[in-house]
Amino acid sequence: MDEFAATDAEDAALAKRALAGDADAFDLLVRRHQGRIRAYVAIRVGDPVLADDLAQDSFVIAFKRLATFDAQRPFYLWLRGIALNVLRNQMRRRSEQAADHDQLQALLDARLDTRAALIDGDGDADLLARLRRCMEHVSGTAATTVRAHYFEARNLEDIARDQGRTAAAVGMLLMRARRWLRSCIERPEPRGDGAAL
Repeated sequence: MDEFAATDAEDAALAKRALAGDADAFDLLVRRHQGRIRAYVAIRVGDPVLADDLAQDSFVIAFKRLATFDAQRPFYLWLRGIALNVLRNQMRRRSEQAADHDQLQALLDARLDTRAALIDGDGDADLLARLRRCMEHVSGTAATTVRAHYFEARNLEDIARDQGRTAAAVGMLLMRARRWLRSCIERPEPRGDGAAL
C-alpha cells in the first residue's frame, strides 16, 4: 500500500469517526489538510486574510456535509471540491458587489450631472459648497476612503490593501458614504447636528 493510499484510508477512518461524533477526529482532518486547502485558496484569491476565511468556511461546510463524503474517494479531493465551490461563491459575490457599486456610482453621477445642468452657475457653486460642508462631517476611515477613491482616483483593491480590508468591505463603506452624502446634500441646509458619518 503506497503512502497516499494509507493516508486516504486513514482519512476515511477519521471521517467515519467524526461522523459518529468524534470531534477530535475531525480536528485531526482539519490539521492534516488545512495547509493544502489554504494554499489552494490563497493562490486563487491573492489575499491571505481572505484565504484564511474561505479555507475556514470550507472546513465548516465539510463538517456539515460529512455524511456526503464517499470513503472510496480521497478526502482531500472532496474537501478541495468544497473549497472550489466556496471560491466560486466568493467570486460571484465580488462580481455582484462590483456591479452594484458601478450601478450606484453611475446613478449618483447621473443625478449630480442632472442637477448641475438644471441649476444656474450659482447653483453649481451651491452644490459644491454643500458637498464640502457635508464632507466636513465625514470622519475617520470613511473620510479617508472617500478621498482616496474619489479625489485621488484610487481603486478599491489599493485602498483595501492599505486599510487591511477586503475590496468588498471598502465598496460597502463607499456605498454607505455615498448614500449619506446624497441625503446630506439634499437637506435644505446641511448642518452639523450630530448626524455625521
